[in-house]
Amino acid sequence: MLKPDADAIREWIANLPSQIGKDKRRAWWPQFAFRFDNLISIAAILRSGMLLSRKECQAREIEFYDAANKSVIQQTPHAHDWVRLFFRPLTPTQYMMEGIRRTAEIPPTSEHCPVPVFLLFDLSTVLTMQGVSFTDGGMANAARYRMGDDAEFLRSIPMQWVYHDGPYCTPPGKDELKFRRHAEIVKAKELKLDALKLVVCRTGAERETLLHVLGADAAKWSDRIRIVPVGRGLFYREQGFHVEEVRLTEGRVFFRVFRRRGDYRMALRIVDADTGTELFYESGVKEPPQTWEQPFAGNPKRVEVELLVEDCLAYHGIVSRQSVFT
Repeated sequence: MLKPDADAIREWIANLPSQIGKDKRRAWWPQFAFRFDNLISIAAILRSGMLLSRKECQAREIEFYDAANKSVIQQTPHAHDWVRLFFRPLTPTQYMMEGIRRTAEIPPTSEHCPVPVFLLFDLSTVLTMQGVSFTDGGMANAARYRMGDDAEFLRSIPMQWVYHDGPYCTPPGKDELKFRRHAEIVKAKELKLDALKLVVCRTGAERETLLHVLGADAAKWSDRIRIVPVGRGLFYREQGFHVEEVRLTEGRVFFRVFRRRGDYRMALRIVDADTGTELFYESGVKEPPQTWEQPFAGNPKRVEVELLVEDCLAYHGIVSRQSVFT
């Protein structure tokens, strides 16, 4: 069901681009409501067909990858009843969490999202839905944020700061900008995926991994699972380790990765996808190059490749050897 002032909310959305300008990096943000989570959790969400609040997951005894800051979680029980989306990507929280980090680099509060994937919901559909509310800043600031559910409240939110993408030195200052950038869109208990338009991955390799983890459900979602172009203002891409590309050639698997300099704990397994024979396994600590080829025994046409980095799933998929004739 729609809210009584749905038309006024749509009009407010139509005016949002005027508060952002023509910056290509973020001009498209007002089309969507955003949710990012670790790839394993995104696969579970897609299989279930809905997002659940933290408290609802606990009530239903549903396990989930908990990427959140533990101290913030302990201090914000008021937020646990809500499914939470953001008006924008590239929040300060995302910056702290994105990418596979070495254990020593993860905050003591375990704020870590190794392989982030975004869910993009149609903003108009979500905001006009009965039961959906919004905040004027992050709910972690319990003493400050306000919540409302109508067009009048939306008009009171300083969206020029919610969508702000410049340095913190810009007035009104760091604390204000951090608070506003975390403005949220919330719904009690659960949110079905009816308004979900896109599922967006950083790289082709991470899209392959998500489809592999989805298994039998991959066909249902594959058309909506996309790769974001670099520079489109969705991922930071600056932290930790991630896999850009995996290819199979004769007796070798080629890897292209992004990584911060230093050693990582890694485990690589290569299996013949048709026979199940293990062709290569190695684990240890090393500093990987940005591109490398891993030879293995035999010359199959398809292999299953699984790469763990710092005990996090960095890649898992079936890679086929491509003919040189196309």
